[in-house]
Amino acid sequence: MLSEVNMDVLTNIISGVESGGQVYGKRDYAVYAPPYHTTASEHTITLGWACNYGSNARKLVQTIFDYDPKAFRKLDAAGIEGMLKKDWVAIRWNPNQAERRVLISLITSPMGKKAQDDLFKHDMKQFVSDCEMDYTTDVKPIMMYCEIRHLGGRSAVDRIFKRAKSYSLDAIMASLKLDQSDTRYKNPVGSKLFWSRHECCRKWADEYADVKKAVALSEKDITICGHGSATPSLKNMYTYNGVRYGKKAPNGKHKGVVAVRRLRKMTDAKRKLFVAKYSTILGRNTYSQNLRQYVYAKYPKTGLYYSDCSSSICATYSEIGLPCPLFNTAAIYLDNNYFESVPVTIKDGHIINVDALMVGDCILYVGNDPSRPLQIGHVEAVYQINGGTDDKAIIKAGQEASIAFIGHEIEMDGVRGNETRSQAARVLQHAMNLDYHAGLEEDGVFGRLSKKALEGHYVQKGETQWMVTAAEILLMLLGKDPHGVEYPGTFGSGLEAAAGTRYINADRFRSYLE
Repeated sequence: MLSEVNMDVLTNIISGVESGGQVYGKRDYAVYAPPYHTTASEHTITLGWACNYGSNARKLVQTIFDYDPKAFRKLDAAGIEGMLKKDWVAIRWNPNQAERRVLISLITSPMGKKAQDDLFKHDMKQFVSDCEMDYTTDVKPIMMYCEIRHLGGRSAVDRIFKRAKSYSLDAIMASLKLDQSDTRYKNPVGSKLFWSRHECCRKWADEYADVKKAVALSEKDITICGHGSATPSLKNMYTYNGVRYGKKAPNGKHKGVVAVRRLRKMTDAKRKLFVAKYSTILGRNTYSQNLRQYVYAKYPKTGLYYSDCSSSICATYSEIGLPCPLFNTAAIYLDNNYFESVPVTIKDGHIINVDALMVGDCILYVGNDPSRPLQIGHVEAVYQINGGTDDKAIIKAGQEASIAFIGHEIEMDGVRGNETRSQAARVLQHAMNLDYHAGLEEDGVFGRLSKKALEGHYVQKGETQWMVTAAEILLMLLGKDPHGVEYPGTFGSGLEAAAGTRYINADRFRSYLE
């Protein structure tokens, strides 16, 4: 997979040729094109900086709705929500003036811009994976592959790459140029109409791509989490696969990984929250399929928590704001509403291209019931890749947790800037209002009244308060991982490790705001 740096380069390349006037990195989030604006075959609208046409335009609007239905409906004065279940291409939808205004307001809202960026990167990860599987793992030709496929689709890019004599940029450009003299194809992506964009892509890939070889990941770099026979635990993927599933099964089939599934709508920030939330059940729950609904709530008769492999994962998705039924392992494989397949190469039960994995992915293993699809019997989730995540990811997850806690929107960029510092103050003000009825204005300015309200207060290990929730979020906004945010929070070992103390007083809280 492309590094984060190269994914940003790819984004800047395609935004520049799609809506940026062939200026590297420039993009126009407000793009709206009516039917037939570009070609006679475009029967409905195109939306967003990546020029999402037809079903992709509808997918973009659906994503905006999924991010925040309440905010969506506030903007939707033209009944756009009702169009989300229709096939825009089939009905040749040409929105009226009121519908057009709402669509533009949706795609240019903060959630609309985020949806545009997220949807693009989601598609690019699939494109990159396909290119690596079918053609090459070199960065520059991958960028050309993605630009051509984004323009013309899978069949067009396959034509260009299959007839290229090599995967050098010169060879790809030469193959593209053949489209200008070959009239057999309805989708001549190399035509003169698009030539300048290909030249820009080739130039920028040459100039900006980071071609330093990254250390290839292996199963040894992946930590997985799922319910064993006793309690939820962490395992090294290579050791787990080798020890538990490395031998021939009695029926002659080689046990091991058979598929990987990814929960739809799972952002990078949600992945971090998944890790933080799952960490709270490690070593705590008792295995039970019959009581698997008690993952995060105590069973009244015993006062204990219960779960099995699939329930521990699915319940964690729901706890971080990604509602998911308590599927069993086979249903995770079969369901396409919540899950999508991850394109991995599996050999003898082992994943060869582990670079395709992301935190939160479900790894499905062969079990002992031959009646199940692929004989699936167990699931683990990716918990860490190559040792974990960086401070920026923790801050980004903290920004998202702060929004969930107080309802005040800020940009989730993983940077501790002035906006994030103000948000930290709001978090502490909100917690004091909940715990102490302080009556503070949650304005992000930690002034005289806020300082006075904080004096004399503290939290210590074992206590449950909203101030513990605040401490967890404030530490995340500093790049320190408390391994979970609870509402209200209980001061446990994760918070103790992040804070370096069993006792957080007013002075420490104030230091978290600096």
